[in-house]
Amino acid sequence: MLLLWNLGHKRGAQIGLMVKGKRTLFNIYAPMWAAGIGKVLGPAQMSRAFRIHMEPYPDDAPPERQYYDASDNRDDLNAVYSYLRHWAAAVRLDPKPLMPPKLLRRDADNARGLLSIADSCGPEWGRRAREALMLLFGEEKAQRSEIVMLRRHWQ
Repeated sequence: MLLLWNLGHKRGAQIGLMVKGKRTLFNIYAPMWAAGIGKVLGPAQMSRAFRIHMEPYPDDAPPERQYYDASDNRDDLNAVYSYLRHWAAAVRLDPKPLMPPKLLRRDADNARGLLSIADSCGPEWGRRAREALMLLFGEEKAQRSEIVMLRRHWQ
């Protein structure tokens, strides 16, 4: 199952299995295959996710900013949709955006799409996205059990 999970996200992915003594290729592309599988593939699933720790605002201290609800104004929603539709048709995303030096392997794979989109919006957005990703991955890395155990051992 782990092999299917690791390879099944790539379009055209195949594995070879023996059927009646003959090697047969099977298409294993199935991006929704393991949705909700939970504990069986938990660590593999979590290594492909961004974990954002959130806390509710206290009742006595609501957020300072008033968030705009676009559902009240259909014209605004249509304008945003129209802009995004035209942007998506015209943009050329870089499949290999510049990665921060400490972002490697699976973490870099997870960030690649977000960084490509941010870079297409301009250099400032690319810089901000890289800073945010490094903050997220720094927090996640600090909470990994093997790192926490090492930290406790050496204290």
